[in-house]
Amino acid sequence: MKKYLFAVVLLMSSFQGVAKESVTLGVSLNILSLPVVVAHEQAFFKKHNVKVEVHDCPTGAKCLASMLDGKVDMATATELPVVLAGFKRQDFSIVATFATTTNDLKILAHAKANIKSPLDLQGKRVAFVPGTASQYFLDTVLIYNGVDPRWVTRQAMPVDEAVREMVEGNLDAVCLWEPYISIIREKASSKVSLVPVPRLYIETFNLIANETMIKHRPKDIQRILMAIKESIAFIENNPKASAALLEKRLNVPRHLIEAVLDDYRFKLSLAKSLPRTMDGQARWAIRAGHAPAQATQPNTLDLLDPTFLLAVDPQAVTVP
Repeated sequence: MKKYLFAVVLLMSSFQGVAKESVTLGVSLNILSLPVVVAHEQAFFKKHNVKVEVHDCPTGAKCLASMLDGKVDMATATELPVVLAGFKRQDFSIVATFATTTNDLKILAHAKANIKSPLDLQGKRVAFVPGTASQYFLDTVLIYNGVDPRWVTRQAMPVDEAVREMVEGNLDAVCLWEPYISIIREKASSKVSLVPVPRLYIETFNLIANETMIKHRPKDIQRILMAIKESIAFIENNPKASAALLEKRLNVPRHLIEAVLDDYRFKLSLAKSLPRTMDGQARWAIRAGHAPAQATQPNTLDLLDPTFLLAVDPQAVTVP
């Protein structure tokens, strides 16, 4: 932690001044992104003297890929895309987690497939979104229940295609996140049902910055974190207004959002459990063939930079 103290002191002395150029931020279209949506819609970024240009992405993996391709400066994503990218490069870092949940990812089965438990997924056609937490969660559920993932016909597809195929009855099951699970359930009604699964995985949603931002625009990162901290307080005090903002952004009925919003914890952190989760995902990626051939497991601590959160909320940082 000592190696960050000097940088933190510099950051804490540099609140003044307005950013001269926008920070482009890739934001995944999901419920976990609520703090960023609120910060943008309530002008908290502007209040904290940072110009943020939001670029919507269908998934966190797409947001991260857009950042790594130089199309945006920062991204929002779960920790899994960070781990997968970390096998190839490490010119980026998670600067903060702002949401966690154990009930965002779910497996939804079509009635015709007669799936009552994870064991019944054997031999079935199950869709997931590649490179996202849905891929990891599906494998985790299968392995936990003694089902070799190779015994399941896992079908990789974009999230919008998975929703459409499930609603039309062309899949036996899907592993997706909210609000897409609720959208399918509303459209397909009695034709689909949730597969009961244990809460095996604490999913995190994170703010990620590229190397250029970290080196040359540290004040802007800190201002963004301050705006997100304020938006989290707003969400806590105004849940219905927050759901209304998300309804507008996602174009999803508000009652679907309000029905699941209590499943999410919005709080800035960099917890010591995060690198442990990422280490487990890295081992899974190697074992399941999702890492490059002969790849060396990345040091996940190297993919985290607590400097900025230490300046904003030191108690929120418990990573080494």
